[in-house]
Amino acid sequence: MDPLATVASSAADLARRVAAGAAPSDWTPAEAVLAMMILVYGDPSRLGGTKVDAAGARRQHPAVVAAARATGRTDGAVVYKVMNLRSIQTDGSRGFAHGAAVDRWVVSAFGSDLDGLLTAAVLVARAVPGAADVIRGLDSPPALASLTGDHLHWVVDPSATERDAVVTARRGQGMFRARVMANYLHSCAFCGLRSRLPAQNSYLLVASHILPWAEATSHDRLDPTNGLALCAIHDRAFEWGFLSLDEDLRVVVSAGAREHYEPEERVRAEIVDLGGRAIVTTSKHFARPGGRYLEHHRQNIFDRRFRAAYRV
Repeated sequence: MDPLATVASSAADLARRVAAGAAPSDWTPAEAVLAMMILVYGDPSRLGGTKVDAAGARRQHPAVVAAARATGRTDGAVVYKVMNLRSIQTDGSRGFAHGAAVDRWVVSAFGSDLDGLLTAAVLVARAVPGAADVIRGLDSPPALASLTGDHLHWVVDPSATERDAVVTARRGQGMFRARVMANYLHSCAFCGLRSRLPAQNSYLLVASHILPWAEATSHDRLDPTNGLALCAIHDRAFEWGFLSLDEDLRVVVSAGAREHYEPEERVRAEIVDLGGRAIVTTSKHFARPGGRYLEHHRQNIFDRRFRAAYRV
């Protein structure tokens, strides 16, 4: 059966089970889709409920809380399932082993099709009360809505039409941004610029696609490993090929920056002196940018795009 058809049928069954108040048993494809969404777009440092607020209560990721409420499971069960999926996705190098058949199924079906995963999550959100809050919990904060394009809560509007399948990649950029920003601790990967209140005021940072949107597949556009958190000036410098990253994630600089921009001291301080610097990767949960994306940038964009555009 087509994976999306499997998810739709499973979501209907899940909705009936939850409405009847029946206790959960084996995980279903619909529930696995929600866990997969948390794996791909949830900030790993916020999973597990280990952070404590001023009142002494543990704080859990809102998407985990929403998934537990929607499925009738505990927060811990949802986190454990996410870790099962992580183990499968990383060939056992991270996460918890002993995943079930449904875990292998969801990774196989959607691990290389994030557009399909997002569409599957929308199907679950339409059928299961509260499941839409899982998606909203993974999105960028409302204050940053203007930076992320169409917001995902429009996708899970019950009045939406079948055209959702066409526009989910664009509307999923809120989640893409949120995950990329968390991966770099809300800092520019090149210079370290960050807001003191990152969840509310990261307006000078963008989640920059390594493989440009126009050249990317729908999966690539939603893949957080195709993203770098960059300040506005370094985003543009990276986009136009004045900067790139080598295989060791160190900055490489095109001579074109010094050749075509001034004043010299500004160009040196903001671009040239970055050469050889390791990117900001202070999070213990840091996920490396995808090697194929960086290779494409080095081979096709770095020191080429601006020269081709301006015939220099």
